[in-house]
Amino acid sequence: MNTNDKMDEIFREICRLDNVAIVYDEWKPGDIVDWDSMASLELVQSLENEFHISIDFEELLELSDWGKYKILVNNKIGNAK
Repeated sequence: MNTNDKMDEIFREICRLDNVAIVYDEWKPGDIVDWDSMASLELVQSLENEFHISIDFEELLELSDWGKYKILVNNKIGNAK
């Protein structure tokens, strides 16, 4: 499983999207019922743990949609496209 697929799996689990086949990079917290502030914190913690990275406060402020989460994680682990 590649990085983006693993991230989408984490997203589905935390946001309770078990029956969703495709996770769109354009999705924002307001688009998903279960993506609230607590889910955002859980997402960050899960991504940090899964990929052995650290996301600082300034970076958190830039995470406006799911695609930005993916870009940040991929950049931190050296998978930048």
